[in-house]
Amino acid sequence: MKTTSPLVSIIVPSYNHGNYIEGCIKSIINQDYNNFELIVIDDGSMDNSHETLINLQIKYGFYLEFNKNQGLAKTLNRGFRDLAKGKYLTFCASDDYWLQGKLSKQVAFLESNSEFMMVYGKAIII
Repeated sequence: MKTTSPLVSIIVPSYNHGNYIEGCIKSIINQDYNNFELIVIDDGSMDNSHETLINLQIKYGFYLEFNKNQGLAKTLNRGFRDLAKGKYLTFCASDDYWLQGKLSKQVAFLESNSEFMMVYGKAIII
């Protein structure tokens, strides 16, 4: 049995979701699985996302990058290819939220079932 939990890299691509980004970040920060790196990349938002993200970054200490608008694919590629260091990779859209326990359940499943390369959960529409 492994005594250390694997690092999970979480990418949050943010674009004009100033009204939702705080809930998104808090749902990740409050997961019961603690070995993760949170990477937030703002893709040129023109709403209040910039100020909100700076305040959240100061409070929670995650990696934060601001870029000109390049689209979702380039933003995710930047995070996964250039910044992520984890054994496992995942993302959360800036207007989505994670239920408590999502990360720990998925990591436990992947660690116990090496024949699977990925896992996902159902979505709940709010």
